[in-house]
Order: sequence, then C-alpha cells, then structure tokens
Amino acid sequence: MSTESKGRKRQTIWLIALGVLLGILFAPASGRETRQAIVKDVKDGGRYLVTLGHNTQRELEHIAHKVRNL
Repeated sequence: MSTESKGRKRQTIWLIALGVLLGILFAPASGRETRQAIVKDVKDGGRYLVTLGHNTQRELEHIAHKVRNL
C-alpha cells in the first residue's frame, strides 16, 4: 500500500469521524436515541478496524510470500 493511499484512508477516517461528531451535535434525537446511535457507531467502527487489520495482515502475508519466491 502506497504512502499516498494510506494518507487518503487516514483522511477519510477523519472526515467520517468529523461527520459523526457533527451529526451528534446537531441531531434532533433524544438523549437516549443519541446514546444508542453512538454505541452502534462505535461498534461499527470497531468492526471496521478489525476488518482493516485482517485485510492488512493478508496483504502483508501476500507480500512476504512474493519476496520469499524471488
């Protein structure tokens, strides 16, 4: 993965986080609904990070395999 690609992913994550924060601040929902939405979003974010970690691990294993076969 190139440095430029990593930078774009990092920027995307920050933009999503900012959007979530702004959505919470300006949400016309009750406190309970907002808390439930926060919990859901945190769980979704955790699943995303786990998936990202697994994908990164697979990519690194693929690269290691290529290097071994040089």
